[in-house]
Amino acid sequence: MYSIFLFPDKPQVTLSGHYSVDEGRDAFLYCKAVAYPTPVKYNWFKNGKQIISDPNGDFVIDSLADRRSRLTVKQVKYEDPYNQMYYCSGTNVMGTGKEKSFQLFVNCKLRFFFLLPNLQWVVFQS
Repeated sequence: MYSIFLFPDKPQVTLSGHYSVDEGRDAFLYCKAVAYPTPVKYNWFKNGKQIISDPNGDFVIDSLADRRSRLTVKQVKYEDPYNQMYYCSGTNVMGTGKEKSFQLFVNCKLRFFFLLPNLQWVVFQS
């Protein structure tokens, strides 16, 4: 007969999801924490600042049936395509585990700028 012992430890966290998304579309990131005891809370961060879920805002955080957390970045904006670093953390009674940052690349819509003779700018988007 064999015995299996589980030693309490802080969560080991992994991230998955879209690495690249077109501007204006939703991006989905997933966080999974494995530990004993099971993590009790997930937190999401963008560029080091904690994200608060707001169904009417830019971010929605959901708890999934398979014990993962999903971050939906709604209608991704082209801010700075290299300045969208996300990470999540999972916390249980033993501590907090954090995944390394996950960079989301935003594919910008094509834009054309024209200067009309009356010195008025006109912008066309694809």
